[in-house]
Amino acid sequence: MERLALVEIRFAKLEEVSKIMEFIKNHWNKNHVFAYSKEALDFQYLDKYNQRYNIVLGLENNIIQSILGFTLLSQYDNKLKTNRDLWFGIWKSIKPAFGLALIKFLLETLKPKSIGNAGLSEHGIKYYKLFLYDKIEPLKHFYIKNDKKNIFHIADFKNSPSIHSLKSINLTYKILNLEEFIKS
Repeated sequence: MERLALVEIRFAKLEEVSKIMEFIKNHWNKNHVFAYSKEALDFQYLDKYNQRYNIVLGLENNIIQSILGFTLLSQYDNKLKTNRDLWFGIWKSIKPAFGLALIKFLLETLKPKSIGNAGLSEHGIKYYKLFLYDKIEPLKHFYIKNDKKNIFHIADFKNSPSIHSLKSINLTYKILNLEEFIKS
């Protein structure tokens, strides 16, 4: 007689953090920051208000088979609580059907006003188009060089184009120290 699998799709509980990190380590990338840094995982996905991780889990017989992380913009700005805007994050599924079920669960449960995503693969784009997302475009990257630094470990500014004028842009910003950044 064939045994039926118990399948569950739900938000991740606080006490499941080690299982989530282990899943990322074993099925995504053993060197991914979320595989070894609870602090980074908490920064990105811990939802203190709802006492959960903003990660949807697909479980089969109580074993994680799929994860979908998401970030509510209100997590970083209380003024956005009613906006229901979110960004999809880490998404990995051992069983392909689970991946789609996680997206469906999240959309039906949170009913987001807007959705963003960065770093989609060609495969991922096809999945999102199944949900009728018609505005899937390449992400434009911008940066502001810190003129107070001379040594850069990632960026190479030797052949970068120069910007002649930013005077026409009305831009207000504040330079934060590390402590201010963490509190922001």
